[in-house]
Amino acid sequence: MIKPSDPDLPNLDQLDKDVAEYVRMRTDSIKLALVEGLSLVIGKGMSLVIAIIICLGALMVLSVALVLLVSVWVNSYILGAVIVGVFYLIMALVVWLLRIKFVDKMVGMFSRIIFSSNDD
Repeated sequence: MIKPSDPDLPNLDQLDKDVAEYVRMRTDSIKLALVEGLSLVIGKGMSLVIAIIICLGALMVLSVALVLLVSVWVNSYILGAVIVGVFYLIMALVVWLLRIKFVDKMVGMFSRIIFSSNDD
């Protein structure tokens, strides 16, 4: 029979402290991994938003130049603007029809960012 004073038994108070320390460290590890994942997602999201804003500004300037160019060809500013507008509507329709592929790629990208480990 094992007696409580047996020297081969682990110290239950120390074991309790070690388990509590392990749980605290594991919780901290999970929190740090979450912070890292969120930081990556937010950082990439912010850079994407900035890039989109810059691209939209460039697209506006190029659109005005395209309208002026087409209006010289057709001798009408209004008709040039309509032609460029229809071109953008066709491009928007194509993007709308292909949106599922874009969403699938975004889900894959975000899941890789969030669930990536340091071992990869």
